[in-house]
Amino acid sequence: MSLWGATVITNLMSAIPWLGQDIVELTKITYIHSDLILSSLPILGTIHRNAFKKRINSSRLEAKQYLSIPPSFLAFLTGLIDGDGYIQITKTTKGFITMKLVISLHLEDLSTLEYINSVLKLGKLTTYRNNRSPTCKLIINKTDLQEILFPLLLYQNIFFLTETIMNKFNLAIYILKYDIRTYDAIPSVENVPVNFELKTPSDYIKLPFFRNWIVGFAMSEGSFFIKTNNGGCFKLKQRIHTCLFEAFKSLFNTNRKIEVEKGLYNQIGVSSNKNVQKIIDFFSFSGLHPLVGRRLIEYLNWLDAIKGHHYQINSKKILHSSFLFSSLILLCILYVVYICCINPEGGTILNNSYLNIIAVFCLGILYVVYLCCIKPEKGPIWGVDKVPPMLLYLNADKDKFIAINNNRKKSGIYRWTHKRSGKYYIGSAVDLGRRFSNYFSYPWIISQYKSSIICKSLLKYGYSEFSLEIMEYCDIKDTKKREQIYIDDYNPEYNILKIAGSRLGSKQSAETKAKKVLALKGHKTSVTTKSKQRVARLV
Repeated sequence: MSLWGATVITNLMSAIPWLGQDIVELTKITYIHSDLILSSLPILGTIHRNAFKKRINSSRLEAKQYLSIPPSFLAFLTGLIDGDGYIQITKTTKGFITMKLVISLHLEDLSTLEYINSVLKLGKLTTYRNNRSPTCKLIINKTDLQEILFPLLLYQNIFFLTETIMNKFNLAIYILKYDIRTYDAIPSVENVPVNFELKTPSDYIKLPFFRNWIVGFAMSEGSFFIKTNNGGCFKLKQRIHTCLFEAFKSLFNTNRKIEVEKGLYNQIGVSSNKNVQKIIDFFSFSGLHPLVGRRLIEYLNWLDAIKGHHYQINSKKILHSSFLFSSLILLCILYVVYICCINPEGGTILNNSYLNIIAVFCLGILYVVYLCCIKPEKGPIWGVDKVPPMLLYLNADKDKFIAINNNRKKSGIYRWTHKRSGKYYIGSAVDLGRRFSNYFSYPWIISQYKSSIICKSLLKYGYSEFSLEIMEYCDIKDTKKREQIYIDDYNPEYNILKIAGSRLGSKQSAETKAKKVLALKGHKTSVTTKSKQRVARLV
């Protein structure tokens, strides 16, 4: 039965004297909750019949599709709401309750709200082009909260962590659960049961969604900036919440003190090389939900700015490697001199065995160090040439929309990695967003099936078996040159062509060759072309 049909039937039932309204209420509750029960989502109160009329033309997903939304996204969303959102519970003119959730960001961050809206298919986007503070808001109404968002959070056991939003969330759940309709019937915050209680910093750290929550929280309350000594610095700032900030401190394993500003705000910042590296590892290599929108651009610019500062640290390791290599050569020379000059009678390991064994043992250690740290078979491990990727999308299938939207009109080098075998494909693109859009398009990838190993592998194993990485962003004119450097360093197995931008090394199938022969059959070369060919041969 369709939603429209159910609405018509309930309206007809309401016309029955005495019993009509009771039947409608019972039917309404059963109908509304049946879909939620089947989809294993918790039930939050009842929904008024007028809400059905607004849902008929909505672009909502099916209940099963909502259950497939990754918990990492929901944790990211709650972190963002804890920083730049609020749950509003107000009184209407007739004394009833109205409820909505609002996420408010700067207008330049409109793409972030568009991304959230594209995943949830909930809420309404509104922009306020005020000259002083242009903002954009995503507003999710009460019906969407009680049917979809709040049940989904409860189903995944994800909740808000800042005190203000947590109290509002508990109150909203209480209102919906006990079907409180009038504003005056709302109890005080002290009388509302707490759904989730966290008492110590370790309680926060043990939460399975805490790290993804931090990414969302950093979207609103974090900042990446450069100090006067060109070193990187990362800060988190919010209203006083000592236990939460102690959890930050413990998670990032830093000794920095938690500052209190104006008696209202907590703040923690990290700036040492060791701590900055932890921040980079956290946001780039932990497999968490990536930063998006304006904060992502800030983060990428921050990485570019601190590259030189951190390469100075790497150069010390390179010098250390050179010292080891020189020591290896020197020890080899001394060993040869010992055999030829000091022990000329029998230059074998059997004679003077202790000295020879010690020498061979030292040579073996230095040779292992040489193989692991110096030998540039796939690029130097400690050198500047082999840098970690700037962005990592651990599950290409779930992160495809983020990868496409965040890389539009950006040129750079990317890498596909098969997670089980560790095989690579390295490529470059003038517009990474458009290239990724092609990769995630089945018609395009099927058209490339016969000539591309990576396309064949994506179809065979599925996108979820691959990770997608942005190795670096670069100017359009440098894409091929930088791609060639990465191909030389990594020797990717999925690359058929080993020269960037060239067809050299490609093999054509017998079918393709036959088509070319057929196309050229009967073709006559012009006199002008022949004369040009003669000149070219003479030169």
